[in-house]
Amino acid sequence: MIYLAIKYHPDNKNKDLILSISDTCKSINLDCINIMQHVEKWGDFSFDPQELMRISFETIRKCQFVLIEFSEKGVGIGLEAGYAYALNIPVYVIHPPHVEVSNTLKGIATAIFPYESVKTLPLVLKQIKDHFYNSFENTY
Repeated sequence: MIYLAIKYHPDNKNKDLILSISDTCKSINLDCINIMQHVEKWGDFSFDPQELMRISFETIRKCQFVLIEFSEKGVGIGLEAGYAYALNIPVYVIHPPHVEVSNTLKGIATAIFPYESVKTLPLVLKQIKDHFYNSFENTY
């Protein structure tokens, strides 16, 4: 299972992007979980900040790697990435080419992949999957 960290908006304005990433992961046999879709059910459920972070961290601990979608900066993204890094869980970053990835995120990322559009996500996510499994095989 992988954890998708992405900037969330109360109005779900990037719901299509979240679904595109989630659906693409599913199409290449990656089980992808994200808090907005799978826990908060697009706003049907709400949690206080402490409970939300507890759920997020608990979920991250169960994942093989964290996927950061970095088209927008967000404090939550940084917390999730840093937490995964501290636990030695690989952190992969995807971003549109016009968005500069922060130096902090560059410093903890296992690998960074730009993507042109949602149409290129299958190729990029396949590259990440291959990178992860090739790294895993070479480690053990």
